[in-house]
Amino acid sequence: MDESADRECELAPEVGVPDLVALCRLLNKSGVNYLVYGGLACLLHGHERMTRDADLFVGPDRDNIARTLAALGRWGHGYATELTVEDVIENVVVRISDTFVLDIAAEVWKLDWHGAWIRRRIATVEGVEIPFLARADLIKSKETYREKDRWDAEVLQAMKGPDPGRAATA
Repeated sequence: MDESADRECELAPEVGVPDLVALCRLLNKSGVNYLVYGGLACLLHGHERMTRDADLFVGPDRDNIARTLAALGRWGHGYATELTVEDVIENVVVRISDTFVLDIAAEVWKLDWHGAWIRRRIATVEGVEIPFLARADLIKSKETYREKDRWDAEVLQAMKGPDPGRAATA
């Protein structure tokens, strides 16, 4: 995402865990493999900060991206129905401004989907399993030019103890 996209997002309402739970419930029911990253993953790791978007890493598998878009077509106003698998693969991030701002990525900065998927953590919130990046992967994804990413990385690196949630089993 570039700085103009960040400025546009500043006008969006804050996104919180209840928003994420509803979205993850839909994605889980649709059989989507995804990992929460970005600000909401920071929250799941215990780094209290606000965010104005949700970030989902869906990996490069075309069938999974198609399931993601089909599920998101039933979310909010259904704006995701205008997107194609190629849109997600060809762009660094695809932004959907619907019920809240959602960024979907087939690739995430400095991360390998397969490795991140194996290392993922699972938080259960209101009975919904939420897969998110392990702390080390989240820190790696924050190695960007943006000041807020550097701040997030510093806070995450200072955290002691095991990652929150539970390790994924499959």
